[in-house]
Amino acid sequence: MVVTLLACPMIMHEVVHGGDLLSNSIYCLVAVCLFRLAFDTRTSEWRKVLAAIFLGISFASRFNFLFLFPLVFLSVAKPRLKDAVLFTGIAIFMFLLLTLPFYLYDPVSFSPLYLTQNHISSRISAFIPAWIIPFLTLTISCFMGLRYQVEKLGDLLYCCSVVQMFPLVFVTLLQSLKSNQIDFGSDGFGTTGYGLVFLFFGVLSMAMRIFSIQTITIDDQVAR
Repeated sequence: MVVTLLACPMIMHEVVHGGDLLSNSIYCLVAVCLFRLAFDTRTSEWRKVLAAIFLGISFASRFNFLFLFPLVFLSVAKPRLKDAVLFTGIAIFMFLLLTLPFYLYDPVSFSPLYLTQNHISSRISAFIPAWIIPFLTLTISCFMGLRYQVEKLGDLLYCCSVVQMFPLVFVTLLQSLKSNQIDFGSDGFGTTGYGLVFLFFGVLSMAMRIFSIQTITIDDQVAR
């Protein structure tokens, strides 16, 4: 599995060219795992706070990770609602603390909105309004969080990978319909490279399923 990842052209491209998608996806994966596992052991409150702060800082690296908040919230909320509200709130506070100043300073040139308006919207405007994609992605995130046992780390990572994959697949489908051929984007803003944002979530989730890797669930910890 490791050899397959190292042989992936997009991973090698990121390594050689020094892109940030690879590092973004890895440390966000680590942040989700640490946040989730912080509630599986009898750790002190300050360690949970640190995990929540790290989660918020990691998610602030790219706006697409914002859609994972419902999943990490529900992964704790099902057995421990109070903890979920408190520590997910800390993570969201850190996310806003790092991103709001940049937006308030220059809303027009705020990078996530600028890229959405000038690249994504132009691809799909002939079919649907641009706001439909984040709305559907958020809806899928909430649905999967309620439908799957996201209190289990393997299921949580699986749901995170699907939520991150959906907008890329959706945009690729629409732009392919527009150009009457399979189109991953040929203007330097293609969607293939952005597959890295969900790749490692999916690979680790698959590995946990294949090798039957399990963690102590919050329900088990409460029972103790």
